Amino acid sequence: MYLPTWCNKKIDSENFVDIPKWKNIRISIKGKNNNVSIPQDMRGKMKIKIHGNDNKLIIKSSEDLDVRVTISCSNATVEIGKGTNISGASFTVFENNSSIKIGEDCMFSKDIEVWCSDAHSICDKEGKVLNIGKNVEIGNHVWIGRHCYITKNTKIADNSIVGWCSNVTRKFDEPNVIIAGNPAQIVKRNISWRRERPQNLLDEQQNAE
Repeated sequence: MYLPTWCNKKIDSENFVDIPKWKNIRISIKGKNNNVSIPQDMRGKMKIKIHGNDNKLIIKSSEDLDVRVTISCSNATVEIGKGTNISGASFTVFENNSSIKIGEDCMFSKDIEVWCSDAHSICDKEGKVLNIGKNVEIGNHVWIGRHCYITKNTKIADNSIVGWCSNVTRKFDEPNVIIAGNPAQIVKRNISWRRERPQNLLDEQQNAE
């Protein structure tokens, strides 16, 4: 079912959608007991496709978001935390009981793909599936550069940076690091980052001396 560009109601007594009026939001829902929640003051645009049952899309951020969300399974969750802004990202979930969770105060650049699935099966010789996707976890205050890919069963810890064109394929539990490369690895430790441009921040620090 395609919904109008705004909706704040239960649909067919099966799904609940709470999104802002007059925003650039396009939604397709097929299934039962799906829940979509987006703040009324959110800015930007979203395209949402949910096919399955008992799924949740929870947006807590009121910042600029340019996001595509695809959930084609059941009992999955996609969550974006407060203060996070996204200039262009796609979030895809195909496995039951899996999730993509983005923390607070994150900054995503453009052309970012986050997949909690390989979409097709890899099996051993006996036919056992080897590549089930479960969770993608991105912590608080994480900056992800342009053209990055983040794959299933991965983690990026708080206060970290992912460099341009990186492919994140495993868990990084250590906070305050820069990870980069294909596959991504830690290239620098004990860092922090701020949203100001370097020259502006330098001028501010020099004026404070």
